[in-house]
Amino acid sequence: MFGGLHTPRPLPSDDILVGVARHFTPRLEVLHPSLLLLDLGGLGRLWPSPELLGRALLDATRARQIEEARLALATTRTTALVVARARPGLSIVPTGQEAATLAPLPLRLLDLPEGHATLFRSWGLRTLGDLAALPPAGLAERLGPEGPRLARLARGED
Repeated sequence: MFGGLHTPRPLPSDDILVGVARHFTPRLEVLHPSLLLLDLGGLGRLWPSPELLGRALLDATRARQIEEARLALATTRTTALVVARARPGLSIVPTGQEAATLAPLPLRLLDLPEGHATLFRSWGLRTLGDLAALPPAGLAERLGPEGPRLARLARGED
């Protein structure tokens, strides 16, 4: 299981969020001072359910005066990161529901290069589901290997 931990507002120190996360796992990736990816695999003995683990993580952020922390737990890295940026509080994405969970979210959450973002807007794409629904062969013809890769990310596939 992966966790995306995000704060929508800048923190007074870049290492506050990392400090909280390190109390739960040493396996983390800092993507931005306000966005972390946590590898939470193997924590089931301490927290027998994702809900308990998620609540413990959010309680730890609040104890450090990080009131608006967002946490998403999912089986894929991409889903955890995107949902954490999109939804307040705790979100738990059930296994197999990654694409359905991401589908209504805005395309901008993929942090596309400006050229791709402009192109997708001109095609009328607005959500991750819009991109995920496009045929991979057509995307490959227009964008090369980057096209199908972006469609996989839009479905929550790593």
